[in-house]
Amino acid sequence: MENKYSGEERRRFQRVNVSFIVVYKVNQPVQVSMMLGNKEVHAIMSNLSINGMSILTNYNLPAATIISSKFILLNEKAPKIMDRVKAIEVKGEVRYSRFIKELAYQLGIHFTDITDSDRSFIGEFIKRAEETR
Repeated sequence: MENKYSGEERRRFQRVNVSFIVVYKVNQPVQVSMMLGNKEVHAIMSNLSINGMSILTNYNLPAATIISSKFILLNEKAPKIMDRVKAIEVKGEVRYSRFIKELAYQLGIHFTDITDSDRSFIGEFIKRAEETR
């Protein structure tokens, strides 16, 4: 697979490094040479922004593949206890796949379908994470 990532920072939104478990499934495999069917695949989120995330996975998915993902975000710094945990489900497009090591890939995911509420919660999470740095 050709990697078109030049190493140049192109993001418009601030990101924060994280380590969460992400579950995703492939909705529209575009030239995917693997059969995942309805099987959920687990990955680890390595960073997060209001418009996307980076995940570490065992699957090399090509750019333009559409995936659905879900994760639970915990914001311990939220003022109200009821606002501290949120299950987030988003659809996204793989923007790049980078080989890390044997059977490990880093995927850059751009969110294509996310609720305003989920985007706001992620924004608050990032804001509070930056305040504690």
